[in-house]
Amino acid sequence: KCLILVQNGATSAKSVTVKAGNGIQGVNDLVHSVPASSSVILAIDSGRFKNVSGDDKGKVIFAGDSADIKIAVFKLP
Repeated sequence: KCLILVQNGATSAKSVTVKAGNGIQGVNDLVHSVPASSSVILAIDSGRFKNVSGDDKGKVIFAGDSADIKIAVFKLP
């Protein structure tokens, strides 16, 4: 499990997408809207989003609507 801090520095709402992993649990992307000039915290299970093979093996892929989206990841024990 991980906590994801997402900050939106833009003057309008933006979205961040956590791409589904390529393992058996990876079914759908998670898309979350972040209000203008604010932050949100998301809790994710790495089994659903972690890539288990390919060039991105062991990684979780995030995509933001713009460069105003900043992300920090906190791994829970």
